[in-house]
Amino acid sequence: MADEKYNGWANYDTWSMSLLIDNDQGLQEEFHEHVELLKNKEESLSETMDWMKDWAYEWMGYEDLDSNQQQFIGSSLDNVDYREIIMNEANLKFEDLN
Repeated sequence: MADEKYNGWANYDTWSMSLLIDNDQGLQEEFHEHVELLKNKEESLSETMDWMKDWAYEWMGYEDLDSNQQQFIGSSLDNVDYREIIMNEANLKFEDLN
């Protein structure tokens, strides 16, 4: 199921992460700051994706989880299509970044 489209997103994990961002004002503001850096070419897509993934692992308290929890949570976080969320939010196409 994780590899199937879900509500128009790449998969369930991507959809879920997008909802998480949309439902947290502080995170949404921080995310939008990074999107603006990307749009202004002050930050690359890979830098924005790295920030987002690092934030997700930190938010989940990944380092404090036991190994079984890390495996479960890590699998979901690794399955998120961070690029899709960023590009959707920025209303950009890949060619817009070149």
